[in-house]
Amino acid sequence: MYVIGKGQSETTISASQVQVIAGQKAVITGVVIHLSPAQTGKAFISQDSMSTYMEYLHMQAPIDGYYHNITITGVPITIYVVDPNGNSRTLGTVTSNSKGTFAYQWTPKTAGKYKITATFAGDDSYGSSWPDTYATVAQASNPTSSTNMNDVINPIATYIVAAAIAIIIAIAIVGALILRKH
Repeated sequence: MYVIGKGQSETTISASQVQVIAGQKAVITGVVIHLSPAQTGKAFISQDSMSTYMEYLHMQAPIDGYYHNITITGVPITIYVVDPNGNSRTLGTVTSNSKGTFAYQWTPKTAGKYKITATFAGDDSYGSSWPDTYATVAQASNPTSSTNMNDVINPIATYIVAAAIAIIIAIAIVGALILRKH
């Protein structure tokens, strides 16, 4: 007697590991893969592409089909976020590619710690998976405290004026020495 259930999937997620600034774009990336014994670590592919993908993995068939007319498609991944105020919302849904990877571009509006979840809902053959990651978003700098161009230009102008005076003094000294010898 054989009992066959849904296969396991694994989804990973990562948010920007560099400082994210409120109002600027950040990228959320991840991978959705098989945990089934025959396909462990291989990309998770849509039901429509599964036959072609299995022929590619196990029968050395071309990944785009025998007639090179098939495009392998991934699965939908929904990205959720819980903001620093505890509000939960859906950022969007993306589709993984033929290697199982996905990416979502996100623009956080509020500074603080965010919990980000990527969810693969599963399908007829495979169960769902949903990892979490976190991102800390810094407050954008205040435009009134930004660098004033006068703060940059004044030191440069000072150096130019000082160099010009030094050149004039050097010319005067050389001229005086020349006149003294005659």
